[in-house]
Amino acid sequence: MLYISDKSATKGPEILRTNTETSKPPIKVSFRVYEAIKEEIISGELPPGCTVSELDLAKRYRTSRTPIREACQFLHKDGFLEAVPHKGFFVSEITMKQIQDIYQLRFLLEGTCARIAAEKVNDAELAQLEFLARPISFTASNQQTFRRSNEQNKKFHVKIAEITGNQEMIKILENILDKITRAQYLEAKAAPMIVGPEHEAIVEAITQHDPSAAETAITAHIQSSLDRLISVVFKRVSFPSIKAVNFRKPNSRRKS
Repeated sequence: MLYISDKSATKGPEILRTNTETSKPPIKVSFRVYEAIKEEIISGELPPGCTVSELDLAKRYRTSRTPIREACQFLHKDGFLEAVPHKGFFVSEITMKQIQDIYQLRFLLEGTCARIAAEKVNDAELAQLEFLARPISFTASNQQTFRRSNEQNKKFHVKIAEITGNQEMIKILENILDKITRAQYLEAKAAPMIVGPEHEAIVEAITQHDPSAAETAITAHIQSSLDRLISVVFKRVSFPSIKAVNFRKPNSRRKS
């Protein structure tokens, strides 16, 4: 559990601190609360459908109800919480429609990012991508292990977006990757996996400065991720065939 506290006498980790040791401007308590609650939602500590209340969260994070209310409103806006009048907030359910919508956006966004990255990447950025592309073992044996693996995976995908220099693309990608992390946590609990060769193929295409190949490699990776996630997480739910949710562009070929 994460604690939000500005009292030195409070036990446990304190993620709200005074600003006497740094020249950086203070960060609003509501933002820190937002990040703390979102982390618990993403990691599964607050599971889908879980009821939350301002009073309970205020006690849990050791702060007043005002920053809790502000944080919950932002989480509701970002799709992590659902608001029910007179009942409070609930952690949003994970639906197959939501996953399909997010992955459709990933195809468009990350495909474009990969194309641009292949054109703009420099040697230093390539070195960073190669480091981040090392094999990742996704397992949910404990939340700390999953969190580390997920962070490395997120850094790899976001780094490709960062190479484009488009800040709006970066922000959108970070948000949608956070949203699918909840489903990926459930997937890792049911079927641990290793991600490696697909990331290496993406880096290889970017290294060759081949926009078409880079787009093909990353969309193939995203499609594989979608197929696996639906198969594992929604295996007991009736859903359309994978072909019906395949968003690959027709006749997409790698340059010779």
